[in-house]
Amino acid sequence: MTTTESQITSGKAESTIDTPESLRIRIENLMHDWRRAVAANNQSWVDDCNVRIFDLIEAVREKDRKKAFDEGLTLMCETVKKSLCDEFGIVYVEGPDQTYLQQAQPSTFAHYVLSFVYPAMRDARRLLEEYDDINRSPAGAGCVNGTRLLDDRGYVASALGFGEVIEHTRDAMWQIDGLIHVLASASSLLSTQSKLAEDLEIWSSSEFDFVDLADPYTRSSVLMPQKRNPYSLSIVRGASGVLIGRLTGFLAVAKSPSARSDNLIFAYGEVPRALDLAIRVTRLMTGVMRTIEVNVDQMAHGLDDGYTQATDLSEFIVQTVGLDYRSAYDVVGRTVREASKNGIPGRRITGAMLDEAAVAVTGQPLGLTSMDLSAALDPAAIIGSRKATGGAAASAVHSMISQCEQSADVLAHQVDSRRQLLVEAQKRLLAQARSTADDREYRDD
Repeated sequence: MTTTESQITSGKAESTIDTPESLRIRIENLMHDWRRAVAANNQSWVDDCNVRIFDLIEAVREKDRKKAFDEGLTLMCETVKKSLCDEFGIVYVEGPDQTYLQQAQPSTFAHYVLSFVYPAMRDARRLLEEYDDINRSPAGAGCVNGTRLLDDRGYVASALGFGEVIEHTRDAMWQIDGLIHVLASASSLLSTQSKLAEDLEIWSSSEFDFVDLADPYTRSSVLMPQKRNPYSLSIVRGASGVLIGRLTGFLAVAKSPSARSDNLIFAYGEVPRALDLAIRVTRLMTGVMRTIEVNVDQMAHGLDDGYTQATDLSEFIVQTVGLDYRSAYDVVGRTVREASKNGIPGRRITGAMLDEAAVAVTGQPLGLTSMDLSAALDPAAIIGSRKATGGAAASAVHSMISQCEQSADVLAHQVDSRRQLLVEAQKRLLAQARSTADDREYRDD
C-alpha cells in the first residue's frame, strides 16, 4: 500500500490541510506534476497524480461538506425527538410562548422546538444542493481557455468521483460562488442554533426556570457558588458570530477583479475552517437538545399567572358579538391592565369585567356578563383548538413530527447514496493505481 493510499484510507490525509498557504502550495505542486506527467505521456505518473489529487479532494470536499450536512441532520433529528410524546413525554407540556421576552400565546414545548427543526432541515437541503453544485470537476480547464493536453475532461472527472465537469473553462478555473453559498449555509445553520441557544439561556435562568441543561453543558461559577453558567450556549452564540465574520470577510475578498487567485487563497483556509467549526458547534448543540430537561410545573405556572389568552379573547369577542377586531383589542387590553393591577390572572377574567371595559371603549356593554368564556380563557382549550396545519394542537404537532422524520429519512438516504458514489470512485482509483504500480514493477523486473 502506498503512502498516499494509506493516508486516504486511514483518514490521516486531512491533517495535511492546515493553512491557506500550505494548501495553496499543495494544489500548485499537484497540478504542476500532473501537467508534466501528461506532457511526458507517462500514464503511471498521471495515475499517481490522480491519486494524490483525490486525496486532497477527499479531505476537503467529501469530509467537510458531508459532515456539515450530517451534523445538521443529526441536530434536526434530535430536536424532533425532543418533541415526541412517547419518547420524552413532553409534547403536551404547555407553556407561554414568547415574543420579545413577553408572554404571547399559550403553546407547547413541542411546537416551540419544531420551529427550529424546519430551518435546520432547509439548511441540510441547501448543503446537499451545494455539494451537488461543487461536485463538478475543474480539471482540464487550463488557465482560461482549456488545454491541449487533455481532450476528454470527463475522464478525469469520473476517475476522481465528480458528478460532471464544470462546463466553461474560465468559470471552472476561477469560480467561487459555490464556496460563498457553502459559507452562507454554514452561517445560517449556526444562526438558527444561536437563536435557540439564546432562548434556552434565558429559559434556564432562575428568573424563568423553564428548562434545565445537563451538567456536562454547564459550569459552576468560579466565584459565586449558587450559579451554574450555560457555557455551552455561549459557545454556540459566539461561534455563530465567528461564521458571520468569516462569510463577510470572504465576500469582501471576493469582490476583486476576475481571474485572480486572491479569492481562492483565502477560500482554502476559510471554507474548511468554517465547516469544521459548524460541525463541532452543531454536535455541541445536539448534545444540549438530547439531554435538556423541561420543567413542566414551572411552565404551567407561567400560563396560570399570565395573560396569554388575550388574543383569543379578542377573537372570541369578534366572533360572538360582531365587534371589529381593533375595538375588541382595546376592550381586552383595558381589561387586562385592570386585572393585572388587581392581581387577577387571565383565566379568571369575567364577562362583567369585559363589559365594564367595553363601556369605557365603545360607550356600551357587549352583553358578555353572563356568558361562558372558558373556551377563550383555558390555555389547554386554546392550544387544542389550533388544529390547522402548523398549529400547536397535539394532532397538528404529531403530523409535523411525522413529516420531519420522513424528510430526515429521505435526506439521509440522499447523502448516503452520494457518499457511496465517492467510496466506489475511490476504490476504482486505488485499484487503477495498484494495477499501474504492479505493471511498472513487472516491467522493471
